[in-house]
Amino acid sequence: MFGLLWVYDLPFQHQQTGLLGHLLGGWQINGTYRYTSGQPWTVLQNAGQGLCDPTDFTGGSYDTCRPILNSASAPFNSVGQCTNPAAADCGLVSVNNGGTPIATSQAHWIINDVSAAKFFGSPFLGVGRNTERGQPISTVNMAVFKNTRITEHLTIQFQAEAFNLLNHQWLGIPNVDVNSAASISNGITQFGSRAFNLNGGDTFAGNIITDGIGRRRLQFGAKIIF
Repeated sequence: MFGLLWVYDLPFQHQQTGLLGHLLGGWQINGTYRYTSGQPWTVLQNAGQGLCDPTDFTGGSYDTCRPILNSASAPFNSVGQCTNPAAADCGLVSVNNGGTPIATSQAHWIINDVSAAKFFGSPFLGVGRNTERGQPISTVNMAVFKNTRITEHLTIQFQAEAFNLLNHQWLGIPNVDVNSAASISNGITQFGSRAFNLNGGDTFAGNIITDGIGRRRLQFGAKIIF
């Protein structure tokens, strides 16, 4: 994580004498910049498919077995499933394309189910935890203050602030479930896509990772300083 904070008083008409001095003096520009590397996430599969927890003792919606990382050169969201452990290629079919037979090299992931465990000789070949990274956070907040001196002891400060100045949408991590490779919406495969993240670019109150990263927000105000 990298953070930057700056405050800059424009270097002219500090004394604010006369009309021109009051108009041109007292301006201040400040802001913050934040960059955070993407949140780690784990590729998962639906519960009840593998041999890691055959009775679903954990009772979760995801399997204790994790998918097998098969071919790193294949598209990230390409998922295969074994249908015949006795076949030379385990009878691999595409989850993305409704069970069409595919070559082993065409599947980035293979669902770690009973057939895959039999073919590979172990149910514990699934990918490790937190091997992937979500979208990084890169956001700028900017403010312009105008301090107008009314008297020696009285100043009025006008404020204009922009949070997420560049209006970058942040969607966090993508859909993590390889079984959702069978679901296509608006031509987009759901697995591996941030378009189906329920966060939707908004924030979760109290979450130190996502809080404050929503749509651009503008704020205007004034303050009397005496």
